[in-house]
Amino acid sequence: MATQRKFDPRAPISDAEGLKEVDWSDVAASTDDANAKFVIYGRVYALTSFLKVHPGGEDTLRFMAGQDASGDWDAVGHTSERTYNFMKDLVIGKVVGKKPRRVAKKAQKMTPMEGGQSFNVTMLVVAAFLCGAAYVLFGEALGL
Repeated sequence: MATQRKFDPRAPISDAEGLKEVDWSDVAASTDDANAKFVIYGRVYALTSFLKVHPGGEDTLRFMAGQDASGDWDAVGHTSERTYNFMKDLVIGKVVGKKPRRVAKKAQKMTPMEGGQSFNVTMLVVAAFLCGAAYVLFGEALGL
């Protein structure tokens, strides 16, 4: 009985995966919510179904849509088996063709209720942690 190899987004793409070829120009043009895609390590991922449930928020995925997100994906530390299982279901192909130059995206003006809540909450938690750490570290020295 053959054991099924676990999906690893960082692994080289093999012909056995049977992925269709998706041209970079198609990926680069796929930035709207109805057709959002990005590339991680040569694999093309369809993001539309995952936008609303992404733990880091929709805006993170929207910002990377149409681009190679490999470096950003690594920077966040996506290494859990759960993450890999989600990603396995989102793969739609392998990217081919010439990668377009990365063009800076315009920042979208958002009200606090339109998006960015996860970022605001994260910043609040980090600020509270830093204040608590500063109090513990310097409170005794200052007689607090």
